[in-house]
Amino acid sequence: MARGDIPAEVSNMLRWGTVIAVRPAMPARVRVQTGEIQSNWITWLERRAGPNGRTWSVPGIGEQVLLACPDGDISQAVILGSAPQDQYPQPAASEDVDRTTYPDGSVVEFNHATSTLSVHVGKGQVIVNCQQAEVHASAAVVLDSPTVHVTGSVAADGNVSAGTGATGTFTTGTGQVVSVERGSVTNIY
Repeated sequence: MARGDIPAEVSNMLRWGTVIAVRPAMPARVRVQTGEIQSNWITWLERRAGPNGRTWSVPGIGEQVLLACPDGDISQAVILGSAPQDQYPQPAASEDVDRTTYPDGSVVEFNHATSTLSVHVGKGQVIVNCQQAEVHASAAVVLDSPTVHVTGSVAADGNVSAGTGATGTFTTGTGQVVSVERGSVTNIY
């Protein structure tokens, strides 16, 4: 056997294919075209699928996948993973980055060289639902937005500063109520 030759019994167990149909309803399955053969509805491997965590990442139509076919039987195939291709190239070119990109251009990325987690959502939104949220930053927290809407009270244990556009009513630590209109104090009571 020449170097690089793969025995037929092994080459039939691993096959490249392309996803041609997706059925996300339980039990979720996809169909794959591999050469002249179309698979039945088959499953794919997830990163996690147990009591300590479950992931959900459905292969898409046109995605290039590697099939494991026990005993060469494609009816028993399972998708082991995907590979980049010209139409869907790799989303990063750095060994320091783990990145997931989505069809709308949104990106979740962790750069372990800089210890930076980035979430970029184009025109969508980020929603966090929880009982309590805390942000601990040793340097600063910056909110860069045309408006920030808070339902409920805002408490500050330190100084609060606002630009010339600040408007509202504030209560000091001693109980004084201060009214501000466009950066100027209009009343203290």
